[in-house]
Amino acid sequence: MNLLRGRIRRMEKLLDDLLDYSRIGRTVDERYAEVITGDVLAENILALLSPPEGFTMKVSPGLAGIHVRRMPLQQILMNLIGNAIKHHDKKAGCIEVMGADCGAHYDFAVKDDGPGIPEHARAAVFDPFFRLDPSRSRSTGGSGLGLAIVKQIADAHGARISLTTSPEGGLRATVVFPLASA
Repeated sequence: MNLLRGRIRRMEKLLDDLLDYSRIGRTVDERYAEVITGDVLAENILALLSPPEGFTMKVSPGLAGIHVRRMPLQQILMNLIGNAIKHHDKKAGCIEVMGADCGAHYDFAVKDDGPGIPEHARAAVFDPFFRLDPSRSRSTGGSGLGLAIVKQIADAHGARISLTTSPEGGLRATVVFPLASA
């Protein structure tokens, strides 16, 4: 029964993610009109994700002065932070959420101290259903659509996303949002 319940949960997650993926750019609700500060957005996201014990979450003071629409940035940051937690190779880690007002655009970044993504796979991770390690799909509970959703949302709002290795190791996902879209 537990095996069946687990498979049902994974199927529900897959269906929810497929629906989200198909709706990107077509639906707009009141969350798209709501303007909040970046630090409040980060606090809300962390409360929704409720990181496991052992993870340290750091929110950059630079987020406090940024005023953004709740969506689509909430979806992007939730997926990036969720992935940093889900795919971390240790039971404890540090994840930083950063933001900066760069005049014509905002820079947002999620940096972790996990295993990172090999350079050869960085473009492919944005493809629907791509999994870096398919053998871990059951343990992580993902649908393989998280980063595809992030990329599609970014594209729909004129934003750019890039993945780099942090100097200390781990991954840094950076999203550059045009001021008009954020």
